[in-house]
Amino acid sequence: MKSSFGVLVGTLACIASMTVALAQTHPPQEVLVTLAAVHETALFVANADGNGERPLVPHTGIEYSPSVARDGEWVVFTQETAGHADLYRVRLDGTGPQRLTDHPSFDDQGTLSPDGKTLAFVSTRGTGTANIWLKDLGAGTYTALTTNDAAGNFRPAWSPNGEWIAFSSDRDTTPLMLPSRWEQLQSTGIYIVRPDGTGLKRLTERGGVAGTPRWSADGIGESSSS
Repeated sequence: MKSSFGVLVGTLACIASMTVALAQTHPPQEVLVTLAAVHETALFVANADGNGERPLVPHTGIEYSPSVARDGEWVVFTQETAGHADLYRVRLDGTGPQRLTDHPSFDDQGTLSPDGKTLAFVSTRGTGTANIWLKDLGAGTYTALTTNDAAGNFRPAWSPNGEWIAFSSDRDTTPLMLPSRWEQLQSTGIYIVRPDGTGLKRLTERGGVAGTPRWSADGIGESSSS
């Protein structure tokens, strides 16, 4: 079954944020929402018009970073319990919950490959820095896709054909100092790499900030937002 979905990130006042993923699988469309307050985030599903809001999963920890699988059947999300962040998936109707990772490291930003067989995610396992990892869901094996210990690698995004993974990274950058300020400005760029680790290529120019890559529907080009 083919589906299409979009992602919108916004902020509500100073204490709430909302992430919306639209899964066009069965009419009417449904919207996946992350509602966040101080020290509290939870996942909800609602109809595209905002009605019918309901929890996606029982709120037992801190849930965030939802990602809808390409077939529209599964939602991958992060849940923090007792200070540990791991990845889970559940069907869009809230049934069939499964734990995907179980590690003392910080696992986040999970996304399933188009064929649903491989999970790409960000983890601090191994080196303590944020790298992109892959999990073969059938074999249960893990592979580090990026191994840059001196940089952060974030927001993996599968191409529609599953042959590439786009991600953002602050590798190959030099932090800039803001004029008359003490803060450093982190510069990030967009890269692509094949799931076997070959073909690494930077897509954006050096300098500036580019993050959260998203592939176009035909898989020819990418778009990104900071």
